[in-house]
Amino acid sequence: MKEILYFSVFQQSTFPYNLTIVLKYLYLWMFFRGKSMKPNRLKDYLKKKQFAVLAELTGGPGYNFSPFEKFLKSYQDKKDAIPAGFHFAGITVPQNPGGVANIDPTDALAVIEQKDLLGKLDYIPHLSCKDNNADSLVSSLVGYRQRGVEAILALTGDKPATAQGVF
Repeated sequence: MKEILYFSVFQQSTFPYNLTIVLKYLYLWMFFRGKSMKPNRLKDYLKKKQFAVLAELTGGPGYNFSPFEKFLKSYQDKKDAIPAGFHFAGITVPQNPGGVANIDPTDALAVIEQKDLLGKLDYIPHLSCKDNNADSLVSSLVGYRQRGVEAILALTGDKPATAQGVF
């Protein structure tokens, strides 16, 4: 079975070591990951050459979770609002979008699962290479695998807006 991975490699020359490590562990993750507890909608839509839609969600000001909850509850109430020919596959959650601290994708997943908001949607966290060493990246991948996450979006990451970068 072929897997489709998308990578944003902006600033690759700045982060070559971490990006190489992420790619290596993603390769291993694809072959040794645990069984998913639900179908992968994105993969199914892409295999059928259907137009798949993903929504990127972030927390609100002050690390507020309400934007996640509001969006997912609205979707559950209005699933028929998606136009014909479009298939809503899941949500993506960035890691500190724009270089500003926000709710971590791992924490967002925990709350979404606790409140049973995801339904049959895919959860696709962003995995940022910046400010992480190899062990940190592996820990994140193992944690996502154990929770049944089937896909991630690996990125180099945004420069911190106010803090100094680690590398």
